[in-house]
Amino acid sequence: MGTGLQMIVGMLAALVIVCLLIVVHRKQRLVWSAVFVLLGITTALAGVFIFTGSERKEDEKTVSAEQLEDVYIGLAYGFMEEEAYEEAEIFLENYLSSGVYDDAYLLARARLYGLQENYDGAEGLYRMLLDRKSKAAGRNELKEELEVIERAKKEADEDKREEAKSLLKEAASSCAEKQTGTEDAVSYYLAVQKEYDGEEKEKKADVSDGEIWKLREMKLAKMQGQIQEENYGEIAQEMNAWEDSSQLLVFSELYRQGLISTSMLRKNEELQAKTEQAKQALSWVNKQKKGYRYTGEDKKLIDQTLKQLEKASDDSEDAYDFWMRDRLLEAAGKEEEKEPSKLYMQASRLAYESGDQTSANSCLDKALDTVARSEDDAYRGPAGELNRILSEKEDKEQLKEIDTYAKLTVDHIVPIADNSQDIDGQKEETFQENKEERQEDFTQYVTDTVNQKAASVSISGIDTKEFETVRAVVSLEEGIADTEEKFRENVEILDCGVEIPDYKVKKLEYDTVNIALCCDNSGSMEGEKIENLKKAVSTFVGKLADEVNIGIVPFGSGVLEGVCEPGSSREKLEQSVESFRSDSGTNIYSGVEYTLSMLAKEKDALNIAVIMSDGQDSIPSEEQLQKITSACENGNILLYSMGLGADVESEVLSTYSDAGNGAYVFVSDSNSLYSF
Repeated sequence: MGTGLQMIVGMLAALVIVCLLIVVHRKQRLVWSAVFVLLGITTALAGVFIFTGSERKEDEKTVSAEQLEDVYIGLAYGFMEEEAYEEAEIFLENYLSSGVYDDAYLLARARLYGLQENYDGAEGLYRMLLDRKSKAAGRNELKEELEVIERAKKEADEDKREEAKSLLKEAASSCAEKQTGTEDAVSYYLAVQKEYDGEEKEKKADVSDGEIWKLREMKLAKMQGQIQEENYGEIAQEMNAWEDSSQLLVFSELYRQGLISTSMLRKNEELQAKTEQAKQALSWVNKQKKGYRYTGEDKKLIDQTLKQLEKASDDSEDAYDFWMRDRLLEAAGKEEEKEPSKLYMQASRLAYESGDQTSANSCLDKALDTVARSEDDAYRGPAGELNRILSEKEDKEQLKEIDTYAKLTVDHIVPIADNSQDIDGQKEETFQENKEERQEDFTQYVTDTVNQKAASVSISGIDTKEFETVRAVVSLEEGIADTEEKFRENVEILDCGVEIPDYKVKKLEYDTVNIALCCDNSGSMEGEKIENLKKAVSTFVGKLADEVNIGIVPFGSGVLEGVCEPGSSREKLEQSVESFRSDSGTNIYSGVEYTLSMLAKEKDALNIAVIMSDGQDSIPSEEQLQKITSACENGNILLYSMGLGADVESEVLSTYSDAGNGAYVFVSDSNSLYSF
């Protein structure tokens, strides 16, 4: 079992021990017997929860550092022989990244330069090797290769280039033969890549033996080959031999898409054994419970342990979902892991699709926190841009880019593609539709969550009447602070850059919540924007809790017909939404002014005004902004603004929300509009 999970399960076992000892300590005659019995179960519990496949045979371990030279260099030469220079480059770079920079690498690099007709680079390396009297090859061999390189460079003749290429390929072939299985491995790897690119090519390799197949790159190639041949059951049976997170990501994606089923997982003998161990441990703990009455923290800890054991002993689909997510999280938590962000992001996707919003949010936070550790530029680039947007909240225009970066991030979580194109006929079409829909759903979730984080904190109602005591109402996303303890943990209060540690926090509770939607019906909203607005507001009205009072203020060049006071019936609200039309000029301030005056009637309520517009209007004057600020502070109102459409004027809308102590967000469609 993996070290991380052994620690987790060990801790859970310890919780059982501590809980029982806390209780039995009150009965002195039972203390020592309880200690011996409980310590006896610790070993059993330590192997229970999650199958991680650490019980590997010796010949299933990864390649040792001493074998890297032969394996990586051998494969690089094998690809050179096949004129697959990009692949040769990959394996040489991976050899170098392992921390080895020696003459064997320099010689392989020189030969690759020569084959790529980079004669200057090749000549320089050959001269370096000769000057240092390298033992990477015989001196005469090095001289001969340097001479053909120099002739090809000097004479620029096709025959001379072919002479150099022929000699270097011969040298590459000789070196590749020194590593057993290189020819088959290279053939298999290239066949997989060709089939991935749409070409048919038979894969003729024995991928069961040899050190070559323990390299990460070759494991992924083998896995891609199994996917192409739809050997999903074989992949499920081999998961105990995995040591690389890339394989885990691919496996989790195949499981997520239903290509690897729970019935395939149930056939894995080691996973069956772990489930049986969990059942035994669960039975034992339940028996120990019967003799005692647990209360308070004792009961809470015991219940948590039992819940984990119940999940581990179950073999339902939900249990396998839990197992898959937990395995991703375990791998992501390792200090040496290079792609924790991808693992957390995939765990977030699984949690989101299973309806566990809390876990999805938590995993997404961790994914964003660990982006910088990723070595995949295609993933790190867009994910890093999401972090940049969150750190530069004052630049409202860049909020439009969130959906683009979210899509690129999600598209690059998994290192290789699935083989869904091999599913026949109508089933393939249905599969692809479902896959694309789920991909879009999660991408939209990432977009909305990042957007909400960008608008997650608002400060209103600042009172300095008793200075040096200052009071302020702070509105935060619930995930940031739903208790005083969480507020102090996640929120830092500064005065001119100096932290203020001594402050009091009081959670405000409101009996009444009023939300007024200030909806743009001007001509610039024509088409998709007005339809998205109508759909989102209609959904919002239909799904919101009864205790929340909703109001609607349609506006164009002024306030239009269809105004609904907060607390209006759903029927009246729906009639107002149905009357939305984009056929007049734009005067955002008139709509905002009316909305704020409407909400100010109930100062003891939580009042929220939301401008929903494309912002196609001029920026309000200083006098108008002062009136907005005063109305919001006096009426206990937070003013938010939501930018609709790609051509939204973010500066206009953010000016309004800033004046009203709220926040500005950009929304791309009705789904994201409703989610806010």
